[in-house]
Amino acid sequence: MMRMEPTGVEENTLAYLSEILNTSLTLVEMVKDARGSEQVKIQVGMSELFSLYHTGKMYYFLSCKEEREVDVLHFFTIFDELYFELKHFYFYESNPLRRDFRKVVKQRDKLVEVFERLVDKFGQ
Repeated sequence: MMRMEPTGVEENTLAYLSEILNTSLTLVEMVKDARGSEQVKIQVGMSELFSLYHTGKMYYFLSCKEEREVDVLHFFTIFDELYFELKHFYFYESNPLRRDFRKVVKQRDKLVEVFERLVDKFGQ
């Protein structure tokens, strides 16, 4: 894959996506091993994660005047799916027999893969 010289928009976008990814990874681990005393931390983390995502997405769409990078759009789509699965697993699935963490892990792994492609592409 040919590396491109990153623009300011690409560098800033990558910084936002990195923060979203790192916060997602931390939250996935917290939810996987959740204990009763961590519920507030997880709820605050979910809120913070969505705020980071929304800010990063708004920055990208407002700053990117040229053709949008497909992998950045793909990152946002995969994040939407990860966030949905994470919320569903933690907040809505109370039956322990039906709780399936594999969907969360699958989306997490996809998010990491797309982020790594973007880092390679933007030459960071």
